[in-house]
Amino acid sequence: MREELGVEAVVGAEVARYEHSSNGRGPLILLFHRVESFTGEPRCEAFEQIRWEAPASLPGYDFLDGDLDFVRRLALGRVRGLM
Repeated sequence: MREELGVEAVVGAEVARYEHSSNGRGPLILLFHRVESFTGEPRCEAFEQIRWEAPASLPGYDFLDGDLDFVRRLALGRVRGLM
């Protein structure tokens, strides 16, 4: 969070985990965690732009292939432990 958004975060429980392979590379284990709180104002450190959006609108954006499954499940309300 510090590197990509310039904020300090309190990381909570894991909400999703899965394996992803792409471009002939070995598999990666992707872990997604709840952010309990953060301090600082989020800013673009590693992306073209950032914005707050409703979860249902997220599939309309360009995400990395490895994140698409999680984004789709988040948009459908199928990620446990977020609230």
